[in-house]
Amino acid sequence: MPPQPPCPPGDPHPFQPSPLWWFRQVLLITAACFFAWFGMALLAASYRLEDPFSFVMTFFSASLIILISAVLALGLVLRMRRVLTHQPQCRQSNHE
Repeated sequence: MPPQPPCPPGDPHPFQPSPLWWFRQVLLITAACFFAWFGMALLAASYRLEDPFSFVMTFFSASLIILISAVLALGLVLRMRRVLTHQPQCRQSNHE
């Protein structure tokens, strides 16, 4: 893991999000959850296809939609958790 840069002096929490930032995060998580649900519905629908080529293409595209949506949702939730627990992206210096 690379070393973290030092925090600016007198700034223990360099990122204080605004209400708009929180709204945007919740909106993006909602969109990611919607696309994960859509991918699961598409995956279930792919089993009803008769053509093997269409089944394979739909199955893998639905899996990719689910994977990307789940990773985005997880990343956004972890970012919000980091902000809530006030874990700064920089190391605190004790030389004051």
